[in-house]
Amino acid sequence: MIQCKECGVKLRARNHRKKKNGYKSRYVCQSCWAKPKEEDQCTAIATSKKRCRLRKAEDSEYCGIHRRKLE
Repeated sequence: MIQCKECGVKLRARNHRKKKNGYKSRYVCQSCWAKPKEEDQCTAIATSKKRCRLRKAEDSEYCGIHRRKLE
């Protein structure tokens, strides 16, 4: 059984190594994906003068939105 790599919750039964329809599984449950840890967050400052709460992209220090704007 495949488990979430952050909290250990069992993930649903599907092929988690296969990329299908542009979706790439990252072995993380939905609740862990929505609330990333401090080191996994985007480093950009949002318009509210607070740090962006989105998860950063694999190849960048920014999320997908800020990566297009800042790089």
